[in-house]
Amino acid sequence: MNITTKFDLGDIVYMVSMDSKKATKTCPACSGRGHITLDDGSSVRCPRRCHSGTIQYLEEARWHVDGPYTITQVRVEITESPGVPDAWGDNYEPMSGREESYMCLETGTGSGVVYDLQKGIFATDTEAQAECEKRNAALQEKAGQT
Repeated sequence: MNITTKFDLGDIVYMVSMDSKKATKTCPACSGRGHITLDDGSSVRCPRRCHSGTIQYLEEARWHVDGPYTITQVRVEITESPGVPDAWGDNYEPMSGREESYMCLETGTGSGVVYDLQKGIFATDTEAQAECEKRNAALQEKAGQT
C-alpha cells in the first residue's frame, strides 16, 4: 500500500481557526429572573439552573490564521469494509473513508492539538488568509440574515 498525504514531516503550514468570546444572554426559561413563578404563586429555581437569569455561551467572532507551524506527526486512517451481512451493531455496517490529520511542534506532538485536514490546513499564509476572508464573509452574511 502506498499512502500519500497533502503534507509531510517538516513542512511549514498555516491553520484557519475561529476566535470566540464569552457572551451572555437572558435566560429564556425564567426571563432573566433566576426563578419561575408557578400557578399557585410559589417560586422555584430556574429549571435551566441559570441562577442569575443569564446564560453564558461562546459566541463566534471571526476566523483568523494561526502559524507558521512545523508538522511533526502525520496521521492517516483509511477504512474500507464491505460489512458483515446480518451482523448486529454499527461496526459491522459497510464503511469507507479516509481521514488525514497532523500534529505540530509548536502546539505539541503526541499530546497537543490534532489538526484535521478537512478543517483548514494550508501550505501558505496567503491561501489561509483567503480562506479566512471567505469564511468571515459567510459569517457576516449569516449575521445579516438573523
